[in-house]
Amino acid sequence: YKGEHKDWFGGIINVPYPPKVGVGERHSFLHLNALQPPTRSSKGVVYRGVNDKGGVIQWIVAWDNRADVTENLVYTEVRAPAKVDWDMIEQKLPLNQNSSSYDGCFAHVSITDGNFPEI
Repeated sequence: YKGEHKDWFGGIINVPYPPKVGVGERHSFLHLNALQPPTRSSKGVVYRGVNDKGGVIQWIVAWDNRADVTENLVYTEVRAPAKVDWDMIEQKLPLNQNSSSYDGCFAHVSITDGNFPEI
């Protein structure tokens, strides 16, 4: 994680995003909306990595957790490094795209339903 992110609704609480996510590793963090009661948590985060050929890749993970709907949304994209168009990522969230591959790298993410989902 290199600090590139977008908060649409809510913000990180207490524990920062993990700086690295290794193969098969699990990490946790808390992202909440400060409104009472919390109504929505929606964010995008960018990680960068290296494929097996030494090429740099970009991994985007975004989610939308709304209290007024039953299904939480998640979106992931693995691609060549580029400036992130956060408006476009937000528009892609309803696609609920939970896997992506690019240049030998693969990402799969999931999100549980409910008010306190796990990604």
